[in-house]
Amino acid sequence: MKKVFILIVSALILGLFFTGCEDIANITSPAAVNTDGDLYKCDVCEGPETATGLGGKIKPKGTWFMYNEYPGECDWTSHSEWDSNNTPFPDRCYFDIQAGNPKNGLNIIGLYWIKDNEDGTFIAEYWFDPAFVVVDEHLAISDTMNFTAAPGRDDNADFYVPFEADGEFLVFAHFAVECR
Repeated sequence: MKKVFILIVSALILGLFFTGCEDIANITSPAAVNTDGDLYKCDVCEGPETATGLGGKIKPKGTWFMYNEYPGECDWTSHSEWDSNNTPFPDRCYFDIQAGNPKNGLNIIGLYWIKDNEDGTFIAEYWFDPAFVVVDEHLAISDTMNFTAAPGRDDNADFYVPFEADGEFLVFAHFAVECR
Protein backbone atom coordinates (compact mmCIF):
# COMPACT_ATOMS: atom_id res chain seq x y z
CA MET A 1 0.00 0.00 0.00
CA LYS A 2 2.85 2.36 0.87
CA LYS A 3 4.48 1.73 -2.53
CA VAL A 4 1.21 2.56 -4.31
CA PHE A 5 0.95 5.82 -2.36
CA ILE A 6 4.54 6.76 -3.27
CA LEU A 7 3.84 5.99 -6.94
CA ILE A 8 0.70 8.16 -6.91
CA VAL A 9 2.49 11.08 -5.25
CA SER A 10 5.42 10.73 -7.67
CA ALA A 11 3.04 10.71 -10.64
CA LEU A 12 1.32 13.84 -9.28
CA ILE A 13 4.64 15.66 -8.89
CA LEU A 14 5.79 14.67 -12.38
CA GLY A 15 2.41 15.68 -13.81
CA LEU A 16 2.67 19.12 -12.20
CA PHE A 17 6.23 19.53 -13.41
CA PHE A 18 5.47 18.59 -17.02
CA THR A 19 2.39 20.84 -17.18
CA GLY A 20 4.44 23.90 -16.25
CA CYS A 21 3.54 23.94 -12.58
CA GLU A 22 6.98 23.11 -11.21
CA ASP A 23 6.70 25.95 -8.69
CA ILE A 24 3.98 24.10 -6.80
CA ALA A 25 5.49 20.64 -7.14
CA ASN A 26 7.68 21.20 -4.07
CA ILE A 27 6.73 18.61 -1.48
CA THR A 28 7.18 19.57 2.14
CA SER A 29 6.86 17.49 5.28
CA PRO A 30 4.23 16.30 5.88
CA ALA A 31 3.50 15.50 2.23
CA ALA A 32 1.56 18.48 0.87
CA VAL A 33 1.65 20.56 -2.28
CA ASN A 34 3.36 23.89 -1.62
CA THR A 35 1.70 26.77 -3.48
CA ASP A 36 2.79 29.47 -1.04
CA GLY A 37 -0.86 30.51 -1.20
CA ASP A 38 -0.53 31.21 -4.94
CA LEU A 39 -2.88 28.89 -6.79
CA TYR A 40 -2.39 30.88 -10.01
CA LYS A 41 1.07 29.35 -10.44
CA CYS A 42 -0.47 26.81 -12.83
CA ASP A 43 -1.70 29.54 -15.20
CA VAL A 44 0.02 29.49 -18.56
CA CYS A 45 2.84 32.00 -18.44
CA GLU A 46 5.94 31.23 -20.45
CA GLY A 47 8.18 33.97 -19.07
CA PRO A 48 8.96 37.53 -20.17
CA GLU A 49 6.85 38.63 -23.11
CA THR A 50 6.07 41.67 -25.21
CA ALA A 51 2.44 42.55 -25.85
CA THR A 52 0.50 45.11 -27.86
CA GLY A 53 -3.10 45.89 -28.65
CA LEU A 54 -4.37 43.39 -31.24
CA GLY A 55 -4.87 45.32 -34.47
CA GLY A 56 -3.10 46.36 -37.66
CA LYS A 57 0.66 45.92 -38.07
CA ILE A 58 2.67 49.13 -37.74
CA LYS A 59 5.23 47.99 -40.32
CA PRO A 60 4.58 45.61 -43.22
CA LYS A 61 7.86 43.75 -42.60
CA GLY A 62 9.98 43.21 -39.53
CA THR A 63 8.34 43.75 -36.17
CA TRP A 64 4.86 42.40 -35.49
CA PHE A 65 3.89 45.33 -33.21
CA MET A 66 0.34 46.51 -33.81
CA TYR A 67 -1.77 49.64 -33.44
CA ASN A 68 -5.47 50.31 -32.97
CA GLU A 69 -7.89 52.86 -34.40
CA TYR A 70 -10.14 54.78 -32.03
CA PRO A 71 -13.13 54.59 -32.41
CA GLY A 72 -12.96 52.64 -35.69
CA GLU A 73 -11.94 49.25 -34.26
CA CYS A 74 -13.62 49.55 -30.89
CA ASP A 75 -15.38 46.76 -29.12
CA TRP A 76 -18.08 48.64 -27.20
CA THR A 77 -19.49 45.56 -25.51
CA SER A 78 -19.24 45.13 -21.79
CA HIS A 79 -16.23 43.20 -20.58
CA SER A 80 -17.46 42.74 -17.04
CA GLU A 81 -15.76 39.34 -16.84
CA TRP A 82 -12.45 41.22 -16.71
CA ASP A 83 -13.53 43.58 -13.93
CA SER A 84 -12.78 42.61 -10.34
CA ASN A 85 -16.19 43.82 -9.18
CA ASN A 86 -18.08 42.59 -12.30
CA THR A 87 -19.36 46.08 -13.09
CA PRO A 88 -20.17 46.54 -16.79
CA PHE A 89 -18.68 49.57 -18.51
CA PRO A 90 -20.40 49.86 -21.91
CA ASP A 91 -19.06 53.42 -22.36
CA ARG A 92 -15.51 52.24 -22.96
CA CYS A 93 -13.76 51.24 -26.18
CA TYR A 94 -12.00 47.90 -25.57
CA PHE A 95 -9.02 46.35 -27.37
CA ASP A 96 -7.56 42.89 -26.75
CA ILE A 97 -3.90 42.67 -25.73
CA GLN A 98 -1.89 40.09 -27.69
CA ALA A 99 1.27 38.60 -26.21
CA GLY A 100 3.83 37.74 -28.86
CA ASN A 101 3.47 37.58 -32.61
CA PRO A 102 -0.10 36.66 -33.62
CA LYS A 103 1.23 34.61 -36.55
CA ASN A 104 2.17 32.06 -33.87
CA GLY A 105 -1.46 32.04 -32.68
CA LEU A 106 -3.66 34.29 -30.64
CA ASN A 107 -2.50 34.73 -27.07
CA ILE A 108 -4.86 37.27 -25.49
CA ILE A 109 -3.61 38.03 -21.98
CA GLY A 110 -5.65 41.12 -21.15
CA LEU A 111 -7.23 44.19 -22.59
CA TYR A 112 -6.95 47.94 -22.59
CA TRP A 113 -9.64 50.50 -23.08
CA ILE A 114 -10.11 54.14 -23.99
CA LYS A 115 -12.71 56.24 -22.23
CA ASP A 116 -13.94 59.57 -23.57
CA ASN A 117 -14.08 62.01 -20.65
CA GLU A 118 -16.41 64.21 -22.75
CA ASP A 119 -14.27 67.31 -22.18
CA GLY A 120 -11.77 66.87 -25.04
CA THR A 121 -9.66 64.46 -23.03
CA PHE A 122 -9.46 60.68 -23.00
CA ILE A 123 -7.95 58.16 -20.62
CA ALA A 124 -6.38 54.77 -21.38
CA GLU A 125 -6.41 51.98 -18.79
CA TYR A 126 -5.65 48.27 -18.86
CA TRP A 127 -6.20 44.92 -17.16
CA PHE A 128 -4.06 41.76 -17.40
CA ASP A 129 -4.66 38.14 -16.51
CA PRO A 130 -3.40 37.70 -12.91
CA ALA A 131 -0.69 35.29 -14.15
CA PHE A 132 1.18 38.34 -15.54
CA VAL A 133 2.67 41.49 -14.11
CA VAL A 134 3.44 44.58 -16.22
CA VAL A 135 7.08 45.61 -15.88
CA ASP A 136 7.09 48.33 -18.55
CA GLU A 137 4.44 50.15 -20.56
CA HIS A 138 4.35 52.65 -23.41
CA LEU A 139 1.42 54.52 -24.87
CA ALA A 140 1.49 56.54 -28.08
CA ILE A 141 -1.41 58.57 -29.49
CA SER A 142 -1.34 60.06 -32.99
CA ASP A 143 -3.69 61.52 -35.60
CA THR A 144 -1.57 59.99 -38.38
CA MET A 145 0.29 56.72 -38.83
CA ASN A 146 3.71 57.91 -37.70
CA PHE A 147 4.54 55.14 -35.23
CA THR A 148 8.06 53.71 -35.51
CA ALA A 149 7.27 50.46 -33.65
CA ALA A 150 9.96 51.47 -31.15
CA PRO A 151 8.20 51.59 -27.77
CA GLY A 152 10.67 54.01 -26.18
CA ARG A 153 10.29 56.47 -29.07
CA ASP A 154 6.56 55.92 -29.49
CA ASP A 155 5.67 57.13 -26.03
CA ASN A 156 3.81 60.46 -25.85
CA ALA A 157 1.07 59.63 -23.34
CA ASP A 158 0.62 57.66 -20.13
CA PHE A 159 -1.88 55.09 -18.99
CA TYR A 160 -4.25 56.32 -16.27
CA VAL A 161 -3.46 59.97 -17.11
CA PRO A 162 -5.89 62.01 -19.26
CA PHE A 163 -4.60 63.06 -22.68
CA GLU A 164 -6.00 65.47 -25.27
CA ALA A 165 -7.06 64.24 -28.71
CA ASP A 166 -9.71 64.81 -31.31
CA GLY A 167 -12.46 62.21 -31.62
CA GLU A 168 -10.47 59.94 -33.98
CA PHE A 169 -6.88 58.82 -33.39
CA LEU A 170 -4.46 55.90 -33.54
CA VAL A 171 -3.10 54.10 -30.48
CA PHE A 172 0.10 52.13 -30.00
CA ALA A 173 -0.16 50.36 -26.63
CA HIS A 174 2.96 48.37 -25.75
CA PHE A 175 3.65 46.28 -22.65
CA ALA A 176 6.52 44.20 -21.28
CA VAL A 177 5.14 41.52 -18.97
CA GLU A 178 6.56 38.76 -16.81
CA CYS A 179 5.08 35.85 -14.94
CA ARG A 180 3.94 36.68 -11.44
